[in-house]
Amino acid sequence: DYLVRDPSRLSHNALLILNDADTECVVSMATWWEWAEKVREGQYMLRADFGAFVTRMSKSFGLTTAEMNPQAMNEFTRLQAVNQTIEVAADSKSGPANQLLSSENIYNRWLVAHAVSLEIPFLTPDLNFGAYKKTGLKVLW
Repeated sequence: DYLVRDPSRLSHNALLILNDADTECVVSMATWWEWAEKVREGQYMLRADFGAFVTRMSKSFGLTTAEMNPQAMNEFTRLQAVNQTIEVAADSKSGPANQLLSSENIYNRWLVAHAVSLEIPFLTPDLNFGAYKKTGLKVLW
């Protein structure tokens, strides 16, 4: 999402990964499904049709779309919605705070299943994906 809508929010590490010519950047089909849903609901507005948008983004950023495969589907069926509480840094006056990580989002579970089945790291700033580290998900940001 940041890559397309607000690249200035990408982390330094994310920029290094995305700009490394030797790194293949893979986008799960679940990402495109989620974007299509947001376009359909009017949350995202596009000047072109959605198919043209996906094609243009893939070419512009050198992205490969990973189609759903039986291994990802199998992984999805094994994933359980998980919640965990982590301690995160807060402002210096109040000290650390607790944050509940939730994995209730169906698209997020598809993304996790896809990344785990392909054995590739997942690039995201979303702390909620940390709830899946026990499943083998490697998160980078």
